Amino acid sequence: MTIINIYVKDSEKKKIKQFIKDKIDAKSMSEFMRNLIKEKMMIESESESSKSEEIEIPDYIPKNKYVLFANNSIVAVGDSPNEVTLEAAEKDIKPPFTIKYNGKTPGPIDYVYQSLDTGNAWKYINFDEMSYPVIEMFFKSGNAEKKIFASIDTAASLCVLKEGLFQEAELKSSKEKRNISTAAGIIEKTVFQSKIQILDKEFEAKYIIAPINDQLPFQFLVGRNLLDKLDAFFFGKKQIILLRNAE
Repeated sequence: MTIINIYVKDSEKKKIKQFIKDKIDAKSMSEFMRNLIKEKMMIESESESSKSEEIEIPDYIPKNKYVLFANNSIVAVGDSPNEVTLEAAEKDIKPPFTIKYNGKTPGPIDYVYQSLDTGNAWKYINFDEMSYPVIEMFFKSGNAEKKIFASIDTAASLCVLKEGLFQEAELKSSKEKRNISTAAGIIEKTVFQSKIQILDKEFEAKYIIAPINDQLPFQFLVGRNLLDKLDAFFFGKKQIILLRNAE
C-alpha cells in the first residue's frame, strides 16, 4: 500500500485522533483520512465530469414538447417534465440530465419543497434554467413497481408518491389513516407501505399519495421517515447531492 504523507500540527493531530475515538466508527486515523479523501475526490470528480453543455433542440422535434437530453443525446420527448423523467427512468438513464422545452418558455416558478456504504453523489438536473436535486430509485408497493425519480423534502415527515402514477388497488395499504398538516390546512390521507431501493440498499418507507405537479421532473418526494435512515449532504454551489448510509 502506498503511503501519502500529510503534515499537520501536533495539536491538530491530537484533535483529529480524539475526534475519531469519540465520534467516528473507524478502525484507525488512516481509515478515517482515506474515507475523507475518497469522498472529496468523488465530489470533485462528479462536479467536473457533469458540467452541462449547450444543447440545441433539433428542428424535427414538435413544438411545445419537453425534451430530455443525457450525454448530449435525446432520451425522451413528452408533454411534461414528469413524463420525460419517467421515461428516462424506465430506460435506466442516470442523472445528470437536462430538460428543455421546445416553445416559448414560461417564467420561472418557485417551488416550496425541498454503493451507499461509502456515499454516492448525484449532480442536480437542469430544467428551464433551474436545477433540482434528483435521485433515482426503484419503487415497489404491493403489485406496483417501477423505476422513478425522487427529490428531497426535508420539511415532510412522510414520503409522497405522485397521484395517478398507479391504481390505489395495486398498492400496499397499511390500513392506517393520518391527519396531514399542509399549507392548505389539515387533510386526512391513507398511509401506504413501500420498499425503496437506492443503489444497492433497500429501505421500507411509509408514504401517502398526493398531487405532484407535472411541471416538476420527479414522481416521488423523500420525507424524513426515509431520509432519517440516510446521511444527506447538499453542495449548493457545486449542485451536488451526496447520500450514504447513516452513521
